[in-house]
Amino acid sequence: MTMKYLQKKYALSEQGAKDLFKGIIYSALAYISLMLPVALLAYVLNAFPTPLQGEGASGANALLYTVIGIIILALIFLLHYMQYTVTYLGTYQESERRRITLAEKLRTLPLRFFHERDLSDLTSTIMGDCAGSEHAFSHTGAQFWGSILSAAIVCIALLIYDWRMGLALLWVAPVSFAIVLLSRRLQVKLGKICTWRQSSLWQTAFRNVWRRCRTSRPVIRRRSTSKSWTRRSTPRRSRRSPRKRLLPVWSLPGRCSSGWGWRPSSSWATR
Repeated sequence: MTMKYLQKKYALSEQGAKDLFKGIIYSALAYISLMLPVALLAYVLNAFPTPLQGEGASGANALLYTVIGIIILALIFLLHYMQYTVTYLGTYQESERRRITLAEKLRTLPLRFFHERDLSDLTSTIMGDCAGSEHAFSHTGAQFWGSILSAAIVCIALLIYDWRMGLALLWVAPVSFAIVLLSRRLQVKLGKICTWRQSSLWQTAFRNVWRRCRTSRPVIRRRSTSKSWTRRSTPRRSRRSPRKRLLPVWSLPGRCSSGWGWRPSSSWATR
């Protein structure tokens, strides 16, 4: 039943569904094995006050704890190695089978299918989808379901050990899920409001920039004598060069002395 569900859910082959199931199991066991050093440490700390209570410290207990620690480290290494091997090797083998299946499917299609579509776009789409699914199954698929399974096992074991401590630690999870589900509409509404405010701010800024551009842009006027259009800036300025505008001032003494009969006065000449 589980194999059929995984095969239909993720469009896998039969061998791919089996490899994914194995990866989920090994991931859950690897995550649970990480709790063994903590359990051993708690056991050692619980037995640590024994010499203080009048009982002598035993060297056999220290040797036993050391052996148990080595066994736990070897178990953690073995489970993580199996998880890595099964997950990544199974994912890449399934990716190989998927690519071969797609190639065989494309080989059976008529030539009219390839004439109607862009081959480069089709190739990039197929290769991108295969690479994306390969990355998802190798890095998140088995690890995600394995973490859920290991968390459920740890919660059940904690409730069996002490239901009061289990409830004190686990009551946060359903409350947080309920808050997230119930506040989804509020989140969507607030997201729309924030989007509208951002768009209104952008519109206001665009209006201000547009008004400044309109006030500083050049004015286009049409001459009355011709149909041509002239472009000039506001306010209107003289088109003559500075030399032409100052030419009458410079040439005033010469013009007055030559053409207008101007003569210097005696008082000015005697200076």
